Amino acid sequence: HRGGTANDETRQLISWLYEKVGLLQRAFHSLSDVLVEEVDALRVRAGAHEALMDSVMAQAAEVALIKQEVALLSQAHPGSATLASQLA
Repeated sequence: HRGGTANDETRQLISWLYEKVGLLQRAFHSLSDVLVEEVDALRVRAGAHEALMDSVMAQAAEVALIKQEVALLSQAHPGSATLASQLA
C-alpha cells in the first residue's frame, strides 16, 4: 500500500512541476512580447529623431550659406555691413 502512495505523490509532484513550468513559459513569452514591442517603439522613435536631425542639419547648412552670401554682399556693398553683423 505504501508503494501506491509514493507513486501518487510522485505523480502529484510531477503534475505540480509541469504546471509551474507552464506558468514560467507563459510569463517568459509575455515578457519577451513586451520587450519586442518596446524595442520596436524605440526603433520608431529613433527613426523620427534621425529624420528630425537630418532636417536640422540641412537647415543649418542653408543658414551657413546665407551667412556667407550676406558677408560677400556686405563686402561688395559696404552699406549693408549692419545686416551682416546682425547675422553673425
